Amino acid sequence: MRRPRGPGRSGWTFSGLRPLALLLIGLLGLASVPAVTLVGCAAHEIGHGLAGTALGYEVELIRLCPGAAGVDWAPSPLTPIDTTVEAWAGGLFAGVLLLGVYGLLAWTRAPLRSPPAWVVGFPLASIGAGELLFGILEGAAQGRESQLFVAQPLFMYPLVAVVLLGPCAIHLIAWRGVLR
Repeated sequence: MRRPRGPGRSGWTFSGLRPLALLLIGLLGLASVPAVTLVGCAAHEIGHGLAGTALGYEVELIRLCPGAAGVDWAPSPLTPIDTTVEAWAGGLFAGVLLLGVYGLLAWTRAPLRSPPAWVVGFPLASIGAGELLFGILEGAAQGRESQLFVAQPLFMYPLVAVVLLGPCAIHLIAWRGVLR
């Protein structure tokens, strides 16, 4: 779009491209959620595998996302406490990894200044916090966390929503504060 020429006015303006730029940033955000989810899921299962190996389990197969993710173990005479430790490890490893990456980006203030990094910050923060929650739930339930959702749905589903959306709200508030 051409601006009229006059005193102090010359050249092109990109105001007509702003909606297109916002659309592209939004599409990047939609693409980043599955990518970060895939990385989080893979890190979760690798965390189980690392902890299990350190405790003496023998890993037969690590199945990664998408699909039925999990770790297949060789038969082992481990005690229940070892199983509990291994159950905590997946979500905690993935959560620390994703939130660590987000922390490094936030430390450089990149997600608050660059639109692509800003958009990727949402799933990093949200899925990282979700992985921490699932690590805690999985450890507390010794790998049977789905039973918690069946037994306590009125508590569990709002808890998950707050944990997944809370970091997004914090990210948005921090971004708005930097723009002022």
